Amino acid sequence: MILQRLNQYYERKLAEEDIAPPGYEYREIPYLIILTNKGAFVRFESQYLDEKRKRSRRYLVPKSVERSSNTNPNLLWDNAKYILKEPDKQAAFLVRLKSFRAYCDDDALDALIRLLGNNGDGWQKDPLYSEIIAEKNDPALTFKLDNDSDIICVRRRIMDSRFTNPYDFDEQFDNPSLPVDGFCIVDGNNASIAKIHPTITGVRETNQNRGNIVSFNKDKGAFDSFGKQQGFNAPISKKAAFAYTTALNTMLSSERRQRMYVGDTTIVFWGEKGSKLEEDGFLGLFTDPEHEKGRQKEAELQRLESLRFLLESPKSGKRPLDEETTGFYVLGLGPNSARISIRFWYEGSVAQTAANLRQYFQDLQIVKPEFESGFLSLKRLLRSTAVREEEKNIVPELSSRLFQVFAGKTNLQNVRLSREN
Repeated sequence: MILQRLNQYYERKLAEEDIAPPGYEYREIPYLIILTNKGAFVRFESQYLDEKRKRSRRYLVPKSVERSSNTNPNLLWDNAKYILKEPDKQAAFLVRLKSFRAYCDDDALDALIRLLGNNGDGWQKDPLYSEIIAEKNDPALTFKLDNDSDIICVRRRIMDSRFTNPYDFDEQFDNPSLPVDGFCIVDGNNASIAKIHPTITGVRETNQNRGNIVSFNKDKGAFDSFGKQQGFNAPISKKAAFAYTTALNTMLSSERRQRMYVGDTTIVFWGEKGSKLEEDGFLGLFTDPEHEKGRQKEAELQRLESLRFLLESPKSGKRPLDEETTGFYVLGLGPNSARISIRFWYEGSVAQTAANLRQYFQDLQIVKPEFESGFLSLKRLLRSTAVREEEKNIVPELSSRLFQVFAGKTNLQNVRLSREN
Protein backbone atom coordinates (compact mmCIF):
# COMPACT_ATOMS: atom_id res chain seq x y z
CA MET A 1 0.00 0.00 0.00
CA ILE A 2 2.80 2.46 0.86
CA LEU A 3 4.60 1.95 -2.46
CA GLN A 4 1.31 2.23 -4.34
CA ARG A 5 0.55 5.59 -2.70
CA LEU A 6 4.06 6.85 -3.49
CA ASN A 7 3.65 5.68 -7.08
CA GLN A 8 0.35 7.58 -7.33
CA TYR A 9 2.02 10.71 -5.93
CA TYR A 10 4.70 10.49 -8.61
CA GLU A 11 2.07 10.23 -11.36
CA ARG A 12 0.24 13.23 -9.93
CA LYS A 13 3.37 15.42 -9.73
CA LEU A 14 4.50 14.27 -13.19
CA ALA A 15 1.17 15.44 -14.63
CA GLU A 16 1.75 18.76 -12.84
CA GLU A 17 5.32 18.87 -14.28
CA ASP A 18 6.64 19.23 -10.73
CA ILE A 19 8.93 16.19 -10.52
CA ALA A 20 11.77 14.63 -12.50
CA PRO A 21 10.56 12.74 -15.62
CA PRO A 22 11.37 9.04 -16.19
CA GLY A 23 15.09 8.32 -16.26
CA TYR A 24 16.06 11.69 -14.73
CA GLU A 25 16.57 13.32 -11.34
CA TYR A 26 17.25 16.78 -9.92
CA ARG A 27 20.78 17.06 -8.58
CA GLU A 28 22.90 19.87 -7.16
CA ILE A 29 25.77 20.47 -9.61
CA PRO A 30 28.49 22.79 -8.24
CA TYR A 31 30.38 23.23 -11.55
CA LEU A 32 29.70 23.40 -15.29
CA ILE A 33 32.26 22.68 -18.01
CA ILE A 34 31.65 24.99 -20.96
CA LEU A 35 32.78 23.82 -24.41
CA THR A 36 32.34 24.85 -28.04
CA ASN A 37 30.33 22.86 -30.57
CA LYS A 38 33.69 21.74 -31.99
CA GLY A 39 34.73 20.18 -28.68
CA ALA A 40 37.17 22.85 -27.45
CA PHE A 41 37.28 23.73 -23.75
CA VAL A 42 36.09 27.26 -22.90
CA ARG A 43 35.93 27.57 -19.08
CA PHE A 44 34.62 26.21 -15.79
CA GLU A 45 31.63 27.95 -14.18
CA SER A 46 30.84 27.77 -10.48
CA GLN A 47 27.18 27.16 -9.60
CA TYR A 48 27.46 27.60 -5.84
CA LEU A 49 24.69 29.72 -4.33
CA ASP A 50 26.45 30.78 -1.13
CA GLU A 51 29.93 31.74 0.01
CA LYS A 52 30.22 28.72 2.29
CA ARG A 53 29.62 26.42 -0.71
CA LYS A 54 26.93 24.43 1.04
CA ARG A 55 24.32 24.83 -1.68
CA SER A 56 24.55 24.87 -5.46
CA ARG A 57 22.14 25.15 -8.35
CA ARG A 58 19.98 22.11 -9.11
CA TYR A 59 19.88 20.66 -12.61
CA LEU A 60 17.86 17.93 -14.30
CA VAL A 61 20.32 15.13 -15.11
CA PRO A 62 20.09 11.41 -16.00
CA LYS A 63 19.28 9.24 -13.00
CA SER A 64 22.41 8.33 -11.02
CA VAL A 65 23.66 4.75 -11.21
CA GLU A 66 23.91 2.42 -8.23
CA ARG A 67 27.54 2.08 -7.10
CA SER A 68 29.43 -0.31 -4.88
CA SER A 69 33.20 -0.58 -5.11
CA ASN A 70 33.19 -1.02 -8.89
CA THR A 71 33.79 1.73 -11.42
CA ASN A 72 30.37 2.73 -12.72
CA PRO A 73 30.03 6.18 -14.34
CA ASN A 74 26.92 8.29 -14.69
CA LEU A 75 25.79 9.54 -18.07
CA LEU A 76 26.70 13.15 -19.04
CA TRP A 77 27.55 14.15 -15.45
CA ASP A 78 29.51 12.81 -12.51
CA ASN A 79 31.88 13.74 -9.71
CA ALA A 80 35.41 15.07 -10.18
CA LYS A 81 36.98 11.60 -9.94
CA TYR A 82 35.18 10.44 -13.09
CA ILE A 83 35.69 13.65 -15.09
CA LEU A 84 38.94 15.26 -13.89
CA LYS A 85 40.99 13.14 -11.52
CA GLU A 86 41.32 9.38 -12.10
CA PRO A 87 42.27 8.05 -15.57
CA ASP A 88 40.49 4.68 -15.22
CA LYS A 89 37.25 6.36 -14.18
CA GLN A 90 37.63 9.00 -16.91
CA ALA A 91 38.02 6.21 -19.47
CA ALA A 92 34.86 4.46 -18.18
CA PHE A 93 32.94 7.74 -18.38
CA LEU A 94 33.97 8.14 -22.02
CA VAL A 95 33.03 4.54 -22.86
CA ARG A 96 29.54 5.05 -21.44
CA LEU A 97 29.20 8.29 -23.41
CA LYS A 98 30.18 6.57 -26.65
CA SER A 99 27.71 3.75 -25.96
CA PHE A 100 24.91 6.28 -25.53
CA ARG A 101 25.97 8.01 -28.76
CA ALA A 102 24.87 4.86 -30.61
CA TYR A 103 21.34 5.48 -29.30
CA CYS A 104 21.25 9.23 -29.82
CA ASP A 105 22.20 11.41 -32.80
CA ASP A 106 23.15 14.78 -31.30
CA ASP A 107 26.12 16.94 -32.34
CA ALA A 108 26.69 17.95 -28.71
CA LEU A 109 27.67 14.36 -27.91
CA ASP A 110 30.27 14.42 -30.67
CA ALA A 111 31.71 17.66 -29.28
CA LEU A 112 31.84 16.21 -25.77
CA ILE A 113 33.48 12.97 -26.94
CA ARG A 114 36.09 15.08 -28.75
CA LEU A 115 36.78 17.15 -25.61
CA LEU A 116 37.17 14.11 -23.36
CA GLY A 117 39.17 12.22 -26.00
CA ASN A 118 41.72 15.05 -25.83
CA ASN A 119 41.80 14.75 -22.00
CA GLY A 120 40.14 18.15 -21.64
CA ASP A 121 42.92 19.99 -23.40
CA GLY A 122 43.23 23.40 -21.75
CA TRP A 123 41.12 22.96 -18.64
CA GLN A 124 44.15 22.58 -16.33
CA LYS A 125 44.98 26.24 -17.03
CA ASP A 126 41.57 27.49 -15.89
CA PRO A 127 41.68 29.29 -12.46
CA LEU A 128 38.88 27.10 -11.10
CA TYR A 129 40.57 23.82 -12.00
CA SER A 130 42.84 23.72 -8.94
CA GLU A 131 39.91 24.65 -6.66
CA ILE A 132 37.78 21.79 -7.99
CA ILE A 133 40.61 19.29 -7.64
CA ALA A 134 41.26 20.47 -4.08
CA GLU A 135 37.66 20.01 -2.87
CA LYS A 136 37.56 16.96 -0.61
CA ASN A 137 34.01 15.89 -1.47
CA ASP A 138 34.69 15.57 -5.23
CA PRO A 139 31.98 17.96 -6.50
CA ALA A 140 29.69 16.99 -9.36
CA LEU A 141 30.18 18.47 -12.83
CA THR A 142 28.23 18.47 -16.07
CA PHE A 143 28.59 20.07 -19.50
CA LYS A 144 27.11 22.92 -21.52
CA LEU A 145 27.77 24.25 -25.02
CA ASP A 146 28.81 27.90 -24.95
CA ASN A 147 26.02 28.91 -27.35
CA ASP A 148 23.27 27.00 -25.48
CA SER A 149 21.10 28.30 -22.66
CA ASP A 150 20.97 24.99 -20.80
CA ILE A 151 23.14 21.96 -20.12
CA ILE A 152 23.69 19.12 -22.61
CA CYS A 153 21.70 16.67 -20.44
CA VAL A 154 18.38 18.32 -21.33
CA ARG A 155 18.85 18.87 -25.06
CA ARG A 156 15.70 17.64 -26.79
CA ARG A 157 17.24 14.76 -28.77
CA ILE A 158 19.04 13.49 -25.69
CA MET A 159 15.91 13.58 -23.53
CA ASP A 160 13.87 11.90 -26.28
CA SER A 161 16.46 9.10 -26.46
CA ARG A 162 16.34 8.64 -22.69
CA PHE A 163 12.53 8.58 -22.66
CA THR A 164 12.49 5.84 -25.31
CA ASN A 165 14.16 3.43 -22.90
CA PRO A 166 14.67 5.28 -19.59
CA TYR A 167 14.91 2.30 -17.25
CA ASP A 168 16.92 -0.25 -19.24
CA PHE A 169 19.83 1.62 -20.84
CA ASP A 170 22.07 1.91 -17.77
CA GLU A 171 21.38 -1.68 -16.72
CA GLN A 172 22.18 -2.97 -20.22
CA PHE A 173 25.50 -1.14 -20.01
CA ASP A 174 26.38 -2.85 -16.72
CA ASN A 175 24.67 -6.20 -17.23
CA PRO A 176 23.89 -7.27 -20.80
CA SER A 177 21.75 -10.21 -19.65
CA LEU A 178 18.19 -10.29 -20.89
CA PRO A 179 15.64 -8.41 -18.72
CA VAL A 180 13.21 -10.39 -16.57
CA ASP A 181 9.55 -9.61 -17.15
CA GLY A 182 6.83 -10.26 -14.62
CA PHE A 183 3.72 -9.05 -12.81
CA CYS A 184 4.41 -5.83 -10.86
CA ILE A 185 2.92 -5.96 -7.35
CA VAL A 186 2.73 -2.14 -7.20
CA ASP A 187 0.87 -1.11 -10.36
CA GLY A 188 -0.43 -4.52 -11.54
CA ASN A 189 1.19 -4.31 -14.97
CA ASN A 190 3.32 -6.89 -16.77
CA ALA A 191 6.70 -5.23 -17.21
CA SER A 192 10.48 -5.52 -16.81
CA ILE A 193 11.24 -6.21 -13.13
CA ALA A 194 13.85 -4.20 -11.20
CA LYS A 195 16.65 -6.34 -9.76
CA ILE A 196 17.99 -3.45 -7.65
CA HIS A 197 15.93 -0.41 -6.64
CA PRO A 198 17.25 3.18 -6.76
CA THR A 199 18.71 4.55 -3.54
CA ILE A 200 16.70 6.77 -1.19
CA THR A 201 18.55 9.76 0.26
CA GLY A 202 17.71 12.13 3.10
CA VAL A 203 16.63 9.68 5.83
CA ARG A 204 18.35 10.78 9.03
CA GLU A 205 21.15 8.65 10.51
CA THR A 206 21.20 6.07 7.71
CA ASN A 207 24.56 4.93 6.39
CA GLN A 208 26.00 7.92 4.45
CA ASN A 209 22.46 9.37 4.41
CA ARG A 210 21.44 6.69 1.88
CA GLY A 211 19.50 3.46 1.94
CA ASN A 212 16.69 1.30 0.52
CA ILE A 213 13.23 0.30 1.67
CA VAL A 214 13.12 -2.75 -0.63
CA SER A 215 16.35 -4.76 -0.96
CA PHE A 216 17.63 -8.33 -0.70
CA ASN A 217 21.17 -9.50 0.04
CA LYS A 218 23.03 -10.73 -3.01
CA ASP A 219 24.08 -14.41 -3.31
CA LYS A 220 22.52 -15.37 0.04
CA GLY A 221 20.48 -18.55 -0.24
CA ALA A 222 18.36 -17.65 2.77
CA PHE A 223 17.02 -14.64 0.88
CA ASP A 224 16.25 -16.50 -2.36
CA SER A 225 12.81 -17.90 -3.07
CA PHE A 226 12.18 -20.47 -5.84
CA GLY A 227 15.54 -19.61 -7.38
CA LYS A 228 14.78 -15.88 -7.57
CA GLN A 229 17.47 -13.45 -6.46
CA GLN A 230 17.43 -9.90 -5.07
CA GLY A 231 14.54 -7.76 -6.38
CA PHE A 232 12.98 -10.66 -8.26
CA ASN A 233 11.81 -12.01 -4.87
CA ALA A 234 9.32 -9.12 -4.64
CA PRO A 235 8.60 -8.25 -8.28
CA ILE A 236 8.33 -4.50 -8.78
CA SER A 237 8.73 -3.06 -12.27
CA LYS A 238 11.57 -0.69 -13.10
CA LYS A 239 8.98 1.97 -13.83
CA ALA A 240 7.28 1.59 -10.43
CA ALA A 241 10.65 1.37 -8.61
CA PHE A 242 11.75 4.60 -10.26
CA ALA A 243 8.41 6.26 -9.47
CA TYR A 244 8.21 5.45 -5.76
CA THR A 245 11.88 6.25 -5.06
CA THR A 246 11.74 9.50 -7.05
CA ALA A 247 8.57 10.52 -5.19
CA LEU A 248 10.19 9.81 -1.84
CA ASN A 249 13.50 11.49 -2.73
CA THR A 250 11.61 14.56 -3.96
CA MET A 251 9.72 14.91 -0.68
CA LEU A 252 12.93 14.32 1.28
CA SER A 253 14.83 17.06 -0.57
CA SER A 254 15.51 20.37 1.16
CA GLU A 255 13.48 22.16 -1.52
CA ARG A 256 10.19 20.70 -0.26
CA ARG A 257 8.03 21.45 2.77
CA GLN A 258 6.84 17.87 3.14
CA ARG A 259 9.46 16.43 5.47
CA MET A 260 10.27 16.77 9.14
CA TYR A 261 12.87 15.27 11.47
CA VAL A 262 11.99 14.31 15.03
CA GLY A 263 14.91 12.65 16.79
CA ASP A 264 16.14 9.96 14.42
CA THR A 265 12.71 9.61 12.77
CA THR A 266 12.22 11.11 9.30
CA ILE A 267 8.62 11.99 8.45
CA VAL A 268 7.13 12.78 5.02
CA PHE A 269 3.51 13.49 4.14
CA TRP A 270 1.49 14.04 0.98
CA GLY A 271 -2.04 14.07 -0.36
CA GLU A 272 -3.96 12.40 -3.14
CA LYS A 273 -4.43 15.97 -4.41
CA GLY A 274 -2.92 19.29 -3.42
CA SER A 275 -4.40 20.94 -0.33
CA LYS A 276 -3.63 23.51 2.35
CA LEU A 277 -2.85 20.61 4.65
CA GLU A 278 -0.13 19.31 2.31
CA GLU A 279 1.33 22.75 1.60
CA ASP A 280 2.08 23.65 5.21
CA GLY A 281 -0.83 22.92 7.55
CA PHE A 282 0.34 19.48 8.63
CA LEU A 283 3.77 20.82 9.58
CA GLY A 284 2.02 22.50 12.52
CA LEU A 285 1.98 19.10 14.23
CA PHE A 286 5.77 19.43 14.55
CA THR A 287 6.22 23.17 15.02
CA ASP A 288 8.33 24.29 17.98
CA PRO A 289 9.42 27.93 17.51
CA GLU A 290 10.55 28.37 21.13
CA HIS A 291 13.50 26.04 20.49
CA GLU A 292 14.67 27.59 17.22
CA LYS A 293 16.66 30.65 16.15
CA GLY A 294 17.10 32.82 13.07
CA ARG A 295 15.54 31.67 9.80
CA GLN A 296 14.43 28.36 11.28
CA LYS A 297 12.50 30.23 13.97
CA GLU A 298 10.83 32.38 11.29
CA ALA A 299 9.85 29.23 9.38
CA GLU A 300 8.42 27.68 12.55
CA LEU A 301 6.36 30.83 13.23
CA GLN A 302 4.96 30.68 9.70
CA ARG A 303 3.94 27.08 10.30
CA LEU A 304 2.28 28.21 13.51
CA GLU A 305 0.17 30.74 11.58
CA SER A 306 -0.86 27.99 9.15
CA LEU A 307 -1.84 25.87 12.13
CA ARG A 308 -3.94 28.70 13.57
CA PHE A 309 -5.71 29.05 10.20
CA LEU A 310 -6.50 25.33 10.27
CA LEU A 311 -7.78 25.34 13.86
CA GLU A 312 -9.82 28.54 13.58
CA SER A 313 -11.31 28.06 10.08
CA PRO A 314 -14.63 26.65 11.39
CA LYS A 315 -15.07 29.77 13.60
CA SER A 316 -13.92 32.37 11.05
CA GLY A 317 -16.22 31.39 8.19
CA LYS A 318 -13.34 30.25 5.99
CA ARG A 319 -13.78 27.01 4.10
CA PRO A 320 -12.60 24.27 6.50
CA LEU A 321 -10.51 21.34 5.37
CA ASP A 322 -13.07 19.07 7.01
CA GLU A 323 -15.02 19.11 3.74
CA GLU A 324 -12.22 17.55 1.67
CA THR A 325 -12.54 13.78 1.29
CA THR A 326 -9.39 13.12 -0.77
CA GLY A 327 -6.66 10.92 0.70
CA PHE A 328 -3.83 12.10 2.95
CA TYR A 329 -0.80 10.01 3.96
CA VAL A 330 2.02 10.18 6.51
CA LEU A 331 5.11 7.96 6.47
CA GLY A 332 7.64 7.69 9.30
CA LEU A 333 11.08 6.28 8.43
CA GLY A 334 13.99 5.28 10.65
CA PRO A 335 17.56 4.02 10.29
CA ASN A 336 18.38 0.33 10.39
CA SER A 337 21.54 -1.71 9.96
CA ALA A 338 20.36 -3.37 6.72
CA ARG A 339 17.79 -1.05 5.18
CA ILE A 340 15.46 1.83 5.97
CA SER A 341 12.75 0.80 8.43
CA ILE A 342 9.10 1.86 8.46
CA ARG A 343 8.39 3.47 11.84
CA PHE A 344 4.72 4.22 11.18
CA TRP A 345 2.21 4.64 8.37
CA TYR A 346 -0.97 6.74 8.43
CA GLU A 347 -3.68 6.79 5.77
CA GLY A 348 -6.85 8.87 6.01
CA SER A 349 -8.75 11.65 4.28
CA VAL A 350 -7.84 15.33 4.40
CA ALA A 351 -11.00 15.89 6.44
CA GLN A 352 -10.16 13.14 8.93
CA THR A 353 -6.55 14.31 9.25
CA ALA A 354 -7.61 17.94 9.81
CA ALA A 355 -10.10 16.81 12.45
CA ASN A 356 -7.41 14.70 14.18
CA LEU A 357 -5.02 17.64 14.10
CA ARG A 358 -7.61 20.01 15.55
CA GLN A 359 -8.64 17.53 18.24
CA TYR A 360 -5.02 16.84 19.22
CA PHE A 361 -4.20 20.51 19.81
CA GLN A 362 -7.52 21.31 21.48
CA ASP A 363 -7.00 18.46 23.96
CA LEU A 364 -3.49 19.64 24.85
CA GLN A 365 -3.85 23.41 24.55
CA ILE A 366 -2.54 25.37 27.53
CA VAL A 367 -3.04 29.05 28.28
CA LYS A 368 0.36 30.73 28.08
CA PRO A 369 1.86 34.22 27.66
CA GLU A 370 1.51 35.83 24.21
CA PHE A 371 5.18 35.22 23.36
CA GLU A 372 4.59 31.45 23.61
CA SER A 373 2.33 29.54 21.27
CA GLY A 374 0.37 27.47 23.77
CA PHE A 375 0.41 24.59 21.27
CA LEU A 376 2.10 21.41 22.50
CA SER A 377 3.27 19.85 19.25
CA LEU A 378 4.53 16.29 18.95
CA LYS A 379 8.07 17.60 18.72
CA ARG A 380 7.63 19.71 21.87
CA LEU A 381 6.25 16.76 23.84
CA LEU A 382 9.01 14.46 22.64
CA ARG A 383 11.70 16.98 23.56
CA SER A 384 10.25 17.24 27.06
CA THR A 385 10.92 13.50 27.55
CA ALA A 386 14.57 13.73 26.41
CA VAL A 387 17.68 14.35 28.50
CA ARG A 388 18.33 18.14 28.55
CA GLU A 389 15.37 18.43 26.12
CA GLU A 390 17.74 17.80 23.24
CA GLU A 391 16.24 16.28 20.13
CA LYS A 392 19.12 13.85 19.68
CA ASN A 393 18.21 12.23 23.03
CA ILE A 394 14.61 11.37 22.11
CA VAL A 395 13.92 7.64 22.55
CA PRO A 396 13.52 6.35 18.95
CA GLU A 397 10.35 4.27 19.35
CA LEU A 398 8.60 7.00 21.35
CA SER A 399 7.97 9.19 18.30
CA SER A 400 6.00 6.46 16.54
CA ARG A 401 4.06 5.68 19.74
CA LEU A 402 3.14 9.31 20.25
CA PHE A 403 2.08 9.65 16.62
CA GLN A 404 -0.55 6.98 17.31
CA VAL A 405 -2.21 9.50 19.64
CA PHE A 406 -2.65 11.91 16.75
CA ALA A 407 -3.91 9.09 14.53
CA GLY A 408 -6.59 8.31 17.12
CA LYS A 409 -5.33 4.75 17.70
CA THR A 410 -4.44 5.21 21.37
CA ASN A 411 -4.42 7.87 24.08
CA LEU A 412 -1.59 9.70 25.78
CA GLN A 413 -1.93 7.75 29.02
CA ASN A 414 -1.26 4.47 27.22
CA VAL A 415 1.84 5.94 25.60
CA ARG A 416 3.15 6.97 29.01
CA LEU A 417 2.49 3.51 30.45
CA SER A 418 4.25 1.85 27.53
CA ARG A 419 7.19 4.22 27.91
CA GLU A 420 7.55 3.51 31.63
CA ASN A 421 7.31 -0.25 31.13
